[in-house]
Amino acid sequence: MLKIIAIIWSASIIYQLISAFCSRAFKKRLKEAKKIKRFPKVLLLKPLCGIDKDFFENILSFLRIPYPGYKLLLGVAKRDDPAYKLAKKIKDLFPDKVILTEGEAKEGSNRKVRNLMNMERHIPQSSEIIILSDSDTKAEPSYIEKMIIPILEDSSAGATTAIYRIEGRHCIADLIEILNVEANFIPAVLFSAFFTGYSLRYAFGASIAIRRDVLEKIGGFSSVKDYLADDYMLAKLIVQKGYKVILAPYIVKITSEGKGIKEAFLKVLRWNRTVKTCNPFGYFFTFLCHPTPWALILYLITGEIFLLLFTVLLRIICGLEVLRSIDSDKKICIFTPFGDFLFLFLWLISFLGKEVFWRGKRYRVYSDGRMEEIG
Repeated sequence: MLKIIAIIWSASIIYQLISAFCSRAFKKRLKEAKKIKRFPKVLLLKPLCGIDKDFFENILSFLRIPYPGYKLLLGVAKRDDPAYKLAKKIKDLFPDKVILTEGEAKEGSNRKVRNLMNMERHIPQSSEIIILSDSDTKAEPSYIEKMIIPILEDSSAGATTAIYRIEGRHCIADLIEILNVEANFIPAVLFSAFFTGYSLRYAFGASIAIRRDVLEKIGGFSSVKDYLADDYMLAKLIVQKGYKVILAPYIVKITSEGKGIKEAFLKVLRWNRTVKTCNPFGYFFTFLCHPTPWALILYLITGEIFLLLFTVLLRIICGLEVLRSIDSDKKICIFTPFGDFLFLFLWLISFLGKEVFWRGKRYRVYSDGRMEEIG
């Protein structure tokens, strides 16, 4: 047993060191991103459901981008949704730049996709690239340009996606989600992306840019209407058609929701069960990514305190390197050893059920990634 735990600990230490190196390489990639010379017609697609924190300011950030000729399409499923009133106000402020739709498709378990299916009917024919983003995201002036660079540079690229970081630290609940994203999710993505030339087999809903013709070839948004991980399935279908999904040289900013600990825990659990459903084999081995719990077990068995202290220090240093690479709050690195225990606990819990909570609704997730609302 001691040898097995020692092997797991060694593997997780190696993973942390390589992830830190991959994060530094990605930071270099961000700095080396080139300027584009062609400006294809771009449509920003933003499905809305309820009002997130900083809702108005977040959407306005997408209307301040100095990219020529783009439009923003806002979609609300129902007129009584509180997001509709604010979206209408934004439409009135920018009548030539904003398109507002109301309604949703009747079929599909994924409510977000049902909204997207209705929005898809209003996409202007001139649009060459569609950029989909969540309502809690915030854009910088270079957003469109950085998202489409890989598509313009590589004719085999059908889509791009971007990693994201969370802005706003207010409470323990925020810290749970921040650690999940910035100390767990991002290192794993950059680790994988580095060894594939930043070509991925998945995408992240925070921001996805898709060529209009490629979206049509995979059957539009209706092709993912019943899946929990619609972003993952979009990328999977694009890759199956022979196109690449490339990690863009950009980091999306997401506003912290500032909700309670229970809500944050359920959200992170939903994330874990989603990843487990999409990639069960890879997800199973993620227990190898968190060295601190294994170092603690070794200490309890052997009494070797130096190994535990070394692991904690190394985890903090590697976490700091990742945070630097995405220009995030460096103080978060102090909590990364505690994050290891949280993620290992969530990893165990994720195997004990197939239900998730999303936007106040409860769903059962099946082994093929499809979901069904159950309450």
